[in-house]
Amino acid sequence: MLLALILSAVLIVWFYGFEARYGSEYHQSAFRWIWRAWNGDTDYEHGPLFPLVIAGLVWHRFDLLKSAVSKPSGFGLLVVFLGVVF
Repeated sequence: MLLALILSAVLIVWFYGFEARYGSEYHQSAFRWIWRAWNGDTDYEHGPLFPLVIAGLVWHRFDLLKSAVSKPSGFGLLVVFLGVVF
């Protein structure tokens, strides 16, 4: 279970941070491309606020989210890992 979580995190970081598949000539990573797309010319300058808002919402409702889990299962991590691979 821990191995699936670590491998999923590594694959996600690799794909979004280092794999160059985006941009006009496919030479930018997904993170770099989306950071450059969030600008005043495209009217998406509010984009960098989304991760902060999401983190704030999770932090605000963390106790409620934590109590919603009845018993953990490794099956979900397996599904996430398979989704990352595909």
